[in-house]
Amino acid sequence: MSDLNTLLDDVSRLISADAPSLADVRLKMVELDDFVHSNDFEALSYNDRGRFQTAYKELRDCIRVLE
Repeated sequence: MSDLNTLLDDVSRLISADAPSLADVRLKMVELDDFVHSNDFEALSYNDRGRFQTAYKELRDCIRVLE
């Protein structure tokens, strides 16, 4: 399982890319969903959960734009 910082960095790179593919964005969303259901997510601090939630929302908004 990826750690939080790696996931958030990947999301940032994907969102800031000139033309991310919808498939890549959806794949990253699946990774975020997997992370939510992991023990690693449960161990996150309140601030880290907030960072994760912000990245999740940004990725979801990116999907909406691409669809």
